[in-house]
Amino acid sequence: MRSMPLTHENIGTRSAPPGLSRTGSLALRCVHFAVLAALVLVAGVTRLAPEEPSSSWVAVGSTGWVDVGYGSLVDRRELTHSSEPVGSLLDRLGGRPFPATVGDRPGDAATHRLLDPILEPHAFVLSDVLDTLGAAPDPPLVEVGDLWRPGEAQPAWAEILRARRYLVESDGQGKFRVCVPWTPARRAGGAPSAAESEVSSGSAAREAWDSAWPVVRHVLAAERRRLAARAGDRPESHTLDVEVHAYVHAPERTSFRLGLEPYRVRVGSTASRNGRPPLDLAAWQEFLDRGLELEGGLLEPDGTLRLLGTPATPAPTLLGRPESAADLAVAYRAVFQGGRAESFMSLDRGDAPDVSNVNFGGRLVDTALGLVSLKSDIRFKTFSVGIDVTEGKDAREALRRSLPSFRTHIERFASDPRTQGVMSQQTRLWFYPDDVNVSLSAEGDTLVMRRARMTAASERMQEAAASGGAAAEAPWTRETIDAINRDYDALARVLPELRDLDRVARLLTLFTWLRQAAAEGRSVPDLDALLDVVLPPLPTPRRFPQLLTYNMLPPAGAQGDVDVIDRAPVAEALERLRPAGGFLLPARRRFRRAVSLLDRRVPDHAALAKEFDAVDPSALDDAALDAMAFRAERLVMHHLVLRTLAAPDRDRLETRKKAWGGLRGFSVGIGGVDLGMDQALSRASRRDARLDWGGAPREAGSPPQAERVTAPASGAPPPSREEDAMAGPALPDHGPDPGRRREFPLEKGASRILKAVYTSSSELRPWSQVIMGGDGPDARSRLLVLDRDGRARTIERVENSRFLRFTLEREGEGLVARPAAERTLPETLVAPRPPFKPVSDLPASLATLEVVPGSPGAQDDAPLIRIRLRGAGRKDAEAAFPRTVLQRLVLGPQADLAAGKPLPGLGSPEQVLGNANRLMGLMRTADALPPWSGASDPVPGEEDPVTLGTAIGRWWASEVPNASGAPRVVFGTAGGRSVERWEKAPSSVKGALLILPDGAFPGPFAAIEEELTTAWGADGTARTLAPGKIPDLVVLASAEPPALLAARMRAIARDPSMKGKLLAVWPIAGPVRRDLPASLLDDGNLAGIGLSEWSPVGLHRLAAQIGALGKAASARTKEARAEDLAPSLAWYF
Repeated sequence: MRSMPLTHENIGTRSAPPGLSRTGSLALRCVHFAVLAALVLVAGVTRLAPEEPSSSWVAVGSTGWVDVGYGSLVDRRELTHSSEPVGSLLDRLGGRPFPATVGDRPGDAATHRLLDPILEPHAFVLSDVLDTLGAAPDPPLVEVGDLWRPGEAQPAWAEILRARRYLVESDGQGKFRVCVPWTPARRAGGAPSAAESEVSSGSAAREAWDSAWPVVRHVLAAERRRLAARAGDRPESHTLDVEVHAYVHAPERTSFRLGLEPYRVRVGSTASRNGRPPLDLAAWQEFLDRGLELEGGLLEPDGTLRLLGTPATPAPTLLGRPESAADLAVAYRAVFQGGRAESFMSLDRGDAPDVSNVNFGGRLVDTALGLVSLKSDIRFKTFSVGIDVTEGKDAREALRRSLPSFRTHIERFASDPRTQGVMSQQTRLWFYPDDVNVSLSAEGDTLVMRRARMTAASERMQEAAASGGAAAEAPWTRETIDAINRDYDALARVLPELRDLDRVARLLTLFTWLRQAAAEGRSVPDLDALLDVVLPPLPTPRRFPQLLTYNMLPPAGAQGDVDVIDRAPVAEALERLRPAGGFLLPARRRFRRAVSLLDRRVPDHAALAKEFDAVDPSALDDAALDAMAFRAERLVMHHLVLRTLAAPDRDRLETRKKAWGGLRGFSVGIGGVDLGMDQALSRASRRDARLDWGGAPREAGSPPQAERVTAPASGAPPPSREEDAMAGPALPDHGPDPGRRREFPLEKGASRILKAVYTSSSELRPWSQVIMGGDGPDARSRLLVLDRDGRARTIERVENSRFLRFTLEREGEGLVARPAAERTLPETLVAPRPPFKPVSDLPASLATLEVVPGSPGAQDDAPLIRIRLRGAGRKDAEAAFPRTVLQRLVLGPQADLAAGKPLPGLGSPEQVLGNANRLMGLMRTADALPPWSGASDPVPGEEDPVTLGTAIGRWWASEVPNASGAPRVVFGTAGGRSVERWEKAPSSVKGALLILPDGAFPGPFAAIEEELTTAWGADGTARTLAPGKIPDLVVLASAEPPALLAARMRAIARDPSMKGKLLAVWPIAGPVRRDLPASLLDDGNLAGIGLSEWSPVGLHRLAAQIGALGKAASARTKEARAEDLAPSLAWYF
């Protein structure tokens, strides 16, 4: 029997446009060279575009409803929480609606819950329908939910709007258009009753408005505060005009039924209308400030709530800071406004085997409750193999100092003789609320949490899938789970996120009880007031790398240490082979590419390749092709983990292999955190507990204290049922200022509005565009090309990083969205850039590299890729490189299956550079344009100049004894202009300033800020770019949400004091968009920008990197360019 090395995998988790009506710069990119040609209206020469048939032909019937299909706009390849693609789940549903009865068709109910958070945001099509059937509003409306970017400080209701459960749009001058869900009566089985088609859409809109009032009233109150602040008066002075439309969502059919008849209302008060006792948030906060552990609650007959708590030492915290009203607001939102799915957090299978998607249920994304859950889930990696991912080190010995009996899952596996012959195991580990032990009074008016403990559990994935149910749990897995649960308190003293997880469970249990009480008709407080609480900034990652380790185990049952080698470089290498930005190649190309990467000399690879050779890809859908590609990619990943160990590790492996007589393979996965508390409440409701303290039983220990929270301890009167118009957040500024000339483009805060008329030789095309969070990775954009009556003819949107161009066309008696392939406006109009300047004369020290585009119709993944090299004093060289050679280059020395062999053509700097000592990779045009340009064209890493250039620099650095002596690689965003910028950039950097902005290190990132300050030193740090002399290099480090960091980068790049300066950026909370450096350089100030690669792993290593840069910049011992001082950054010019 051959020996099997041990691998471990965690799963489960151009030309200018012919014309335009305005001249001037486009604030969208702050380009000060006009590409907008003046429009001259000459009779008989320029005319309005020929009209399409009027959209009024849509048959809406006497009740004013229209059905709208949006299925063509759905990304059917997107993975859900179950790791199944959206398209497969829709096919499984077969058009069946959500069950009307609890317990009926549980499989369909689960599928609907998986689809809900992905399909809900497609409510954007409702606005498009209204603007297709009638004239689009002027000025263009702005989506209120997008006035804040994900992860920044914002009221709790903002995420509900951003998810488009309620689609709320504003013109910035007191007018709103609102689309809100209406729940019609249902027949048995969940089908709409006849009443749905009989109720007029206007009546339905009024009913829906009343149901939505607890949420939307906060939105309107925030706008009244903004208008009052602008006018210098009070909110009561401002009345808002609201146009309300009802809709019914049928996700199983990917369609909406939209009411066209609006309910119009003038809002002069935003007070609560539910008649419930008002909520005293100050008193709730006072309860938390006293350091009491939340133990339960008691509802008075009038709905007043008393929180029950016990003194705790130390005081309860979340992420190292005291609990706050914001945590209560998040818990309330998760339970009452979280959508169909219960609250959860899970690291699920990503679109590639080396990455996980971070999924949250209950709108816990970008919150403390969500981050606590994520950190707890990540701890399963530590429990599995001992690696602390965030620290990037082996944590076993540190844990054993506090808990000597601690053993990882893999260590228990290694020492168990029953594992003989077990070659692999995939296990999904979860925290469940199985030990949330609560008691309810017989009347249901009192809740006591006797114990709030999340418990670990496991699920064997492969066996469960094969058998159609849960498989028997392996004894070594059961021992690991039992040990985690038994030693939970001891582990929590070392791993505080586990202690925090129990407190998350308490918060969610409280509001689950209150939801149940309200459903049973019991009076509860006006909890909707919690939606107005401002949540602190706290970004959470959307993707997380898989933990890859090489594990060396003794034979089954033998004694010996388990050696764990972190193989994160393999995951990083495979990430580089894929398109940048997390985009996917077309499914068929991905499949062919994955098969081509298999090494048919390896038996496992050959067997899979033979299986796939018998498949006709053209006969399969995208889901099947992606699944097969994933299998091949996973096999390649394991092969690299096993076969690319560094020499010292290989030597140690051989020594231990001889001593033990062989090694074994083992694969483990992690899963998630289930935070749904309904089952805990269900168990409690079946108890016949006798309650003896404030209506509740208590365990031994400190006597609990009932704290009345409906009035402050000071004796101040309780809050009024009427609104406090001045309290609470205000909407960010947006829309044109009233009384002033409407000038476009208009840029305010997160919103940018453009409005113009495009003219070609034969027609006029009025258009408008609204871009929200334009510099961030989660930007949204909406562009309407209008007819002469102001109705939308073509719609272009950016949603979830996808560019959509479509029209709404008649189908039967409704509308359906159909993709529109033809561009209606030129790219140079919607994404203007400086005129292109080709590379001509090069300085002697600089050479350029360019990937030559393939000819139209050329084969995807052709075996050869053409590279063009230019250098001063020599002829341009163009050569065809084997794709396999470039793939080896991109994977890099740490994942090189041919280690020790030369890299043909590119391995030697002399071959590439000639007499130069710098290489500039020239970006593709598409990579320098924003997502709303529609130019996105994902290519694999070996075809991407930036990825190739980075790989060349990494390879050269590995080939010389001293990496600092390797030639440097930089990148050009604009052809010849980039060469000029590089020449003018400081050739000898004199001094550096580190900017650590106020508020840029929220919550758990505060420790990183302290480390950066210490590493850099007291001198040369600042909170902002202050007036005065600025050194050559400004370094910005920030853990802000990526969109806010991008906006800060834009502000610094536009600052006049940065003229000719260099900016180096370390994004800590998430990646910035690929086109951002080009856009910032187009602003015309910066000489160059350096960008660090983002990873959530090993964040505490950043201090060493930035500290080294500071020391190098201040030493001034010799002339050094920016790319010499910080070679790990990608430098753009």
